[in-house]
Amino acid sequence: MAEGQILMKHGDYSTDLIAIEEGSADGIRDGNTIASLKEGDLIGEMGLLEHEPRNADVVATSPMRVMKLTHWEIRRMSEEALQRIQEVVAKRRQDGVVDPAHRSA
Repeated sequence: MAEGQILMKHGDYSTDLIAIEEGSADGIRDGNTIASLKEGDLIGEMGLLEHEPRNADVVATSPMRVMKLTHWEIRRMSEEALQRIQEVVAKRRQDGVVDPAHRSA
C-alpha cells in the first residue's frame, strides 16, 4: 500500500482485519490522530468480531505491506487462532481501547 492510502474509513461496516507486516499508519477521528500504528499491530479485529462499524479512519503514513483477512477467512481459522484474536480484543477493552489499535480521543 502506498503512503496516504486509506486502509479503513470511519463508519464503514467491518468485513475484514488487517495485520501490519511493514510500514506505519495513523488512526484518525474528527481530524485528530488518535493512534500511531506500526509493524505487528492489528487493525479492525474488534469491529469484525463484534459486528460494529469502524470508529476511525486509518491512513498509511509510509509505504506498507499488510495481510488482510476477510470475515470468511476468519470463520475458517482454527479455534486456537480465533481464541488468540479474542484475547487481544479482551486485553484492548481492559486497557480502554475502543477499536483495534485506536485509543479513545
